[in-house]
Amino acid sequence: MSDADFLPTCKVFEDDTDTAILSPTVVKRVGYTGSYRVLVAATALNGFEVGKTYNVHVNATVNGISAESVRDTFTLEENNLDDIADAIAAVPAAVAAIIVGDGDFSVYNYVRDGEGIVVSPASITIPGVGTQQVNGAGRTMFAWGLQEGVYADITVRAGIGYVPENPYTMLVAADGSVISPTGGVFAVEAVGIPVAPDPDNYALYNNERKVEGDLPLTSMLVKIVGVADAGRTDVQAEAQRSAVGTETTVNSQGQWSIEIAKALKGCSVILEKIWNMADGYTLKTEQWQAAIDGKVADEWDRMPWAELLPERIR
Repeated sequence: MSDADFLPTCKVFEDDTDTAILSPTVVKRVGYTGSYRVLVAATALNGFEVGKTYNVHVNATVNGISAESVRDTFTLEENNLDDIADAIAAVPAAVAAIIVGDGDFSVYNYVRDGEGIVVSPASITIPGVGTQQVNGAGRTMFAWGLQEGVYADITVRAGIGYVPENPYTMLVAADGSVISPTGGVFAVEAVGIPVAPDPDNYALYNNERKVEGDLPLTSMLVKIVGVADAGRTDVQAEAQRSAVGTETTVNSQGQWSIEIAKALKGCSVILEKIWNMADGYTLKTEQWQAAIDGKVADEWDRMPWAELLPERIR
């Protein structure tokens, strides 16, 4: 047996027509001499119809001799609704069989606030095991495969309006049950989102979760140090003068907010984040820039800084 001189060709014909409905690509099987495969996508998009018969023709040239033959004939049948129902019914079992981790015990975790309300979107990361998103019920999509013992430095990330108490620790008992946290629930703190009292302003805000070494979030000063592309109108020029120099500090929940005029929509704001010690010594300074986009603001004119996709410029 030998390979073809070049890749064979394939054509699919419908019933007794003389024009090919599809010309799928023939692929050489790696490691097998003279062996090829071809995938026929019999879909409505490709022109296939239920009840029609199709002939698969293959042409190949070996040692200079060309030949063509019908390699397959099939009739496209309609899907049975019972088959579809069976496939749908099998999905939960297939999902339940997915395990993240190689431990013996299947463990689920949940993310909820202090009142037990489901928090979603959110994600949970267990070092050495993996990261999972939680579903609409606030539960990990799949079970963790864990062993008996202590899992430390667990990180939870939640959506805007919630502050996780990272890092978390989880204790799994000898029987696979979760001793702590109770019920496998990681609690996060709900944070009130600020509203701008002036209807001509946005409430620009952020929940700082980034840990910079040992720098405490509550030591952070946030300040507007520049506005680019402003000053094209008197209103924008005045808004720029009012914005530059505005500053605030991060509260105990890691949140800051600054009012900014709607007239600056489309302009780029430069924020400076400064970490200060109690004695006034500056540990670290960063500058970030983002364009003010009114589409990001909600119906109460609250604008999350993170959703403006800021870029670090210093």
